[in-house]
Amino acid sequence: MRNLRLQFFVIIILIINTLSFAQDKSGNEEGRFFHKPGSHNPVEYNHLFSETNPDSVNLRFEIAQKACSESIKLKNWSEYIQALLNMGNVYTRQYKYELAMQTYLKALNISDSIQNPGCRANVIYEIGSIYLEMRNIESARHYFTEALTINRKLKDKKSVAHTLSSIALTYWLKGNLEKAHDFLFESLKMEQSINNKPGISRCYNNIGIVYHEKKQDDNALKYLQMALELSRQSNNLWSIAEALNNMGEAYISKQDYDKAKINLFEAQKIAKNINALVLLSDNYRYLSRMSKNLNNYKDAFEYYTAFSDLEDSLFNKNKYTIISELQASFEIEKKEQSIQLQKKQIEVLEGNKKIDRLQKTILVGVLFFILAIGMVFFNRQKKINHRNKLLLEKDQEIQAAQVLLMENERAEKERLALELLHKNKFLIDFGLYIAMKNNFLIYLKDELKKLARRNIENQELKDLFYQLSQNLRQNSELIGLQENVEKVNSDFLQKLYERFPDITENEKHLLVFLRLNFSSKEISNIKAISIKAVEMSRYRLRKKFNLDSNESLTQFIHRI
Repeated sequence: MRNLRLQFFVIIILIINTLSFAQDKSGNEEGRFFHKPGSHNPVEYNHLFSETNPDSVNLRFEIAQKACSESIKLKNWSEYIQALLNMGNVYTRQYKYELAMQTYLKALNISDSIQNPGCRANVIYEIGSIYLEMRNIESARHYFTEALTINRKLKDKKSVAHTLSSIALTYWLKGNLEKAHDFLFESLKMEQSINNKPGISRCYNNIGIVYHEKKQDDNALKYLQMALELSRQSNNLWSIAEALNNMGEAYISKQDYDKAKINLFEAQKIAKNINALVLLSDNYRYLSRMSKNLNNYKDAFEYYTAFSDLEDSLFNKNKYTIISELQASFEIEKKEQSIQLQKKQIEVLEGNKKIDRLQKTILVGVLFFILAIGMVFFNRQKKINHRNKLLLEKDQEIQAAQVLLMENERAEKERLALELLHKNKFLIDFGLYIAMKNNFLIYLKDELKKLARRNIENQELKDLFYQLSQNLRQNSELIGLQENVEKVNSDFLQKLYERFPDITENEKHLLVFLRLNFSSKEISNIKAISIKAVEMSRYRLRKKFNLDSNESLTQFIHRI
């Protein structure tokens, strides 16, 4: 009877969803998903959320809100946590990572308060997923590993398989393909044992990605095709677009550009339709690489620009900083609560001490009751000793907390070092982008120069040639890159000036680029100068540093 009622409820919601979609098209967001208060319990709303199409973002958000409201009324905290997870899922789908993280941290606080390990595992897995999308690999793997440990204790095969697949992605992003391969096949075996088709499709897709990275594109296409077929069966548009994107990249590696175009353009159409910006970003990157391979530099540049704009909007520093601050605030709040609890316990113990002292005074005043009071004194003294023992234990706990704080400070230093590594990686990518752009502009300048020679009287060609030359000389992006590189490597520059105070500005710029491991050719492209000029500058630096012919200039710079 309950199943029949749930089925009827789902049908009603689907009808309302259809009406809501029509209202969305006309800009009217009112009047959607109304129900009588208390007409359905939170379990049904959370179940309905899982059955609703992931692309129906507005409807899913309303269902999650309703589930939250009903859970609070009934004080059903486990369902409330699930409703918060659903709401965070919607925020993530809309790329509102800050709101998603706030929601997950709230759910984590509640799951810890009710001491529900299953709920905690679900929450920390979603927090790990946020960090994975923000490309904070180490934090993501930390949370996934904790979730995996809990789920294995609970013997939750579906969650274990899902988490194994996510851990595999962290190893893939770090370039450890063998580890990723092992985790994925372990996950696939478990998904197949429970016949979880969405999970099997996800494993096929990720295995295909790993095989592509291993340069085994035939195996990659085999698994990606299987992932695509399962995704089409379930009409999961996100998974379809993701599989098509990855197949397009594999075909590019095989230099089968016709099939690559078919897959990538179909993926692009789906990604735009469902506003999957992450997939669209990958799509533009693959199309840029394919256009470059086909010597179509204009399209390559346009696709790369579109990819860069999307990457900046999705993974900018502000979002990462806000999420880090939210996490830090949450940890600080928990520590403050623990400290407050310890203070209250100490106050209680101090109060007990005062009572003990008063009782001792009374005992001294009534010596004629020595025998009767002696027994009372003995028992009271025993309690005092017990309380003193508790105080000693608390003091030991405080010392342990101080040790933990020192360890946290060390971890913070390691985190700052990792953050510097990420910043330098971003600057390297930006430098390579400038190099590619300058290389393209130099190519255009050379072509214009040839045309101008054949058309000596054509003043427009000469003007255009002059403008390109000026653009290469006055490169604002290069200036911005140099400023950011110097800012990130300020400690290095300070040490450099202390040892070699006569370093010139140009030599300083060259040294920082060499510290970032740019080659002479890449530096010449970034600064729009000849390779010979770069090599001559390197020669002068070697002379200034008194380096032997066998000693590497780059290694010397890294030792400063």
